[in-house]
Amino acid sequence: MVKPAALKDPSSVTITTRDNYIERKPLSPLKGKTIMLNPGHGCIKDGGIDKGANYKLGKTTIFEMDLNDQVAGDVKRKLELLGAKVIYVDNTGIKAIKDLENKYKPDAFIAIHHDALTKKSSGETMYAHGDKSMALRKDINKFFAADKTIKNNEYSAYVKSRSEELTVLAADSSIPAVLTEIGYGSNPKELKTLITQDYQDKAAQCIVEGIKSYIKKTK
Repeated sequence: MVKPAALKDPSSVTITTRDNYIERKPLSPLKGKTIMLNPGHGCIKDGGIDKGANYKLGKTTIFEMDLNDQVAGDVKRKLELLGAKVIYVDNTGIKAIKDLENKYKPDAFIAIHHDALTKKSSGETMYAHGDKSMALRKDINKFFAADKTIKNNEYSAYVKSRSEELTVLAADSSIPAVLTEIGYGSNPKELKTLITQDYQDKAAQCIVEGIKSYIKKTK
């Protein structure tokens, strides 16, 4: 018997009957859970839009803000398919983010960014502060590490103190919060991967699977 192709829709599982009939059974593993997503940058700063870092690919300028939005939008859709309520915090400064965290008390908070340093810098890095956040970071990071599309920076991900740039991590230490830097746009070779729909989908799925894994353990 020919095995049916696996369904890619994360909201369903494949069931094969004796007659090889395939049906989709809806799953809602995140039903009743609230996840807050913050695609980095996009807020008003110094009288203009803070687009984050910008990268050159040939004659094209690519803004970090746009890469963040593309991945975060995919994460949002996947989470909603799994039954989660998603608070999408875009075009918002750090103070407003902290106020919304305090208001909604989400089960997890994820900030999505892309890194920039040198042309040789490479890899994904997950930042966290506090025990709950570190547990969530570990679950998300294990899926990125398993993917192996680009280098994974497993050992540089603990934030000992919350600097101004990382205050998005938690307004309340009881909220598990992770800042994802899913690759270096400043690395020309890595940037070519970061802009692809294939990698963006993989990155989004890694984040979603990590959240699912964490939520399952904490039920």
